[in-house]
Amino acid sequence: MPINSKVKGLIVRLIGKLFKYIPWSLQETLNKKYIESRGENNIFKSLAKQYGIKSIVVDGAYGLIEGHPDDQAVIQVYGRTGKWAERTNDLLLNFFDGVSTGLYLDIGANIGLTTIPVAQLKNVSCVCFEPDPINFKYLERNINRNSSNKNVTIKNFAIGSESNTSLPFEVSPNNFGDHRLKIGSKVSELQEDSWPVISVPVMRLDDVVPNFDGFFAVKVDTQGAEPLVISGGSILNQADLVILEFSPYWMERMGADPEVIYKFLENFSTGAIGFGECLPLIEYSNIGALKEELQKFYAKYKNIHYNGYCDIVVRK
Repeated sequence: MPINSKVKGLIVRLIGKLFKYIPWSLQETLNKKYIESRGENNIFKSLAKQYGIKSIVVDGAYGLIEGHPDDQAVIQVYGRTGKWAERTNDLLLNFFDGVSTGLYLDIGANIGLTTIPVAQLKNVSCVCFEPDPINFKYLERNINRNSSNKNVTIKNFAIGSESNTSLPFEVSPNNFGDHRLKIGSKVSELQEDSWPVISVPVMRLDDVVPNFDGFFAVKVDTQGAEPLVISGGSILNQADLVILEFSPYWMERMGADPEVIYKFLENFSTGAIGFGECLPLIEYSNIGALKEELQKFYAKYKNIHYNGYCDIVVRK
């Protein structure tokens, strides 16, 4: 039988009065158990909503970074650890170390944590693409706060296979790094069909980035739309270093063709796979062996979201 509001209020007041007589050590234990049962992220999100907190700023290795309190992924991890995507950032910084002229494309830039470290290098021009308007707002603020070299350009649209169009965009309520284009819906393990949907502009990469003669690196993290990015971006074939997220579940959901990725990898001579930012890369002797491993991975995880993604790192 459900408890009506009056009875519920009476119970809460009684518990509050009884709580005062409980020894402090026991109060601490009960508080910890309560936090464990509800989860720190959920409690923080609830308090932020209660007090009208619309934005938070946390400090870490890349400076003061601003994000949304509802994001239980990027901004909260950075707040707890002071870092984000450490392996990816190290790869990029090592690649650009000492170069005379460089270009970095951050496709799926989120709030800037894989651009800001690179932007500290004066000789590297950075171009960021982030379609979500909320993430883009924070991206702009974080770049302005942490990049004094004036070498970053930010674009508020998605990268896809066609230009001057728009597509539906699923917005995750809890993970602001998990928004993605909504093209198909073959699988929906995370109940994505219930997520809010907005419309975002889409452009081909070849229509917004000119040919470049210099050291050229790209990170593509678009939650399954990577084949669409490649289809509209022949300029990616010129890149010296590409870090590409590979998620069978996300690709399967939107109907993106992984064969586009396998074909793209043939432009490179060496490759590796990374599972999680804290683990070392697994190097492959040739691109053929790398493709075979990815094909097995796709077959295994195309209908499974949990742990079903990795990073591909390829070089010329």
